Amino acid sequence: MIRKVMIVDDDQEMLVSLKEGLERYSEIFRVVMAEDG
Repeated sequence: MIRKVMIVDDDQEMLVSLKEGLERYSEIFRVVMAEDG
């Protein structure tokens, strides 16, 4: 079962950077992003 990780931040560049850094773990979890909580 693939788990989901949600990243919430107002800074779009930070969201993209974190998502790209976590892509290597795509077999373990999927990253979901939101710009506003």
